[in-house]
Amino acid sequence: MAFVQTYVGGIQLVSAAGATWAIVPQVGDLTHVDAGFSTTLGRVSSKWFANGTVFGIDISTPQGTTGTVGVPLPGNYTTATVSSADGGGGFVRADESGRYWITDLAGGDHHHSAAFSPAERHLGFNKPSVNT
Repeated sequence: MAFVQTYVGGIQLVSAAGATWAIVPQVGDLTHVDAGFSTTLGRVSSKWFANGTVFGIDISTPQGTTGTVGVPLPGNYTTATVSSADGGGGFVRADESGRYWITDLAGGDHHHSAAFSPAERHLGFNKPSVNT
């Protein structure tokens, strides 16, 4: 079960009891995961879904903690539109790992999504990554 939580769910406790955390899901061929566990500070969870054009993640972390989320861009694309439940987001580019990073995120409940728009491809903004 630890494999699902820490690798597929991406939950990493960076400091004692998860006062600092990172959530960096490894999607692979999976379409959804719901993983989590409790620490002395509270529950940490990662629930995500993916298809070829959208990746969405709901995270819950204890109040008073901070962390980082590595949002994988869908379908190996290098750009996408990222949005969050608090109204933040915009057009982003992936780093070399294929992710967009949200840093210094305060503990609590958060939703983030990344979506590829076919219009972006038509306009030449987005090309799938190719592993050679």
